[in-house]
Amino acid sequence: MTVAQLAYNQTDKLRGYSNAFSRMSLLPIVERGDFSSLNIKIERDKDKIGEKFNTYSEYLKFAFAELRKNYRCEYVYKTELDSSKRLESQLSDYSKIFRESYIVIHESMLNKYKVEDNIGIITLSVEKGKLTLTEIRKAFENKVIDVDMLMRSIRTNEYKNIAQAYFGILPNVGNCEIYDACKSMIKQIPQENLHNLFLAEMKKRKSNSAYLKSYHKELRQFCLSINLNKAQYNILHEKLNNLINI
Repeated sequence: MTVAQLAYNQTDKLRGYSNAFSRMSLLPIVERGDFSSLNIKIERDKDKIGEKFNTYSEYLKFAFAELRKNYRCEYVYKTELDSSKRLESQLSDYSKIFRESYIVIHESMLNKYKVEDNIGIITLSVEKGKLTLTEIRKAFENKVIDVDMLMRSIRTNEYKNIAQAYFGILPNVGNCEIYDACKSMIKQIPQENLHNLFLAEMKKRKSNSAYLKSYHKELRQFCLSINLNKAQYNILHEKLNNLINI
């Protein structure tokens, strides 16, 4: 096996460990006790069951430890193993609804990601345990909110709140028609007003950061990314203590 093949296999293995902490792997466990996606990740290490780990929780601790050996912090390994195509798609969506959009990347990955000129760039560096953020490029200001993208990005109560806050009423239609009716109303709101109403709704969203430190460290990134509440975390924690069954 060549050096290049060994490097690829190592990267592929680490990407598998990183994906074990993804929404696709863990959210089905919370919602319906479905371990199938996580089992696929464990399959490649099934020879270690009974030696390195027995439960799903122990496997995640093992995967987290393997990632920590190769990457300096949780943020860095998530960034370095992320798909650039996925990131480009996300940034394109964000830039259509937010006033300014930035990508935060580790300084060593600055040349890996090629993003549109309207996207700002901030680098993260780590030295002696201290994180430093540096603005490399300022984002262009987006003055026009794409209402179609906005409607796909926010929750039902949020777009209803926006429509009612500006017009004082909600459309008198059934549940099947409320989405299109609110979208038609929102398209009539002046951009500056819409921007302020959108931000007001975003600020209402509750964050789990207050009790994030009480979560197991290997699960914090996942819990933060989907804003998992305490009750949902307890369900996940309980289910992960089950013995691996593949």
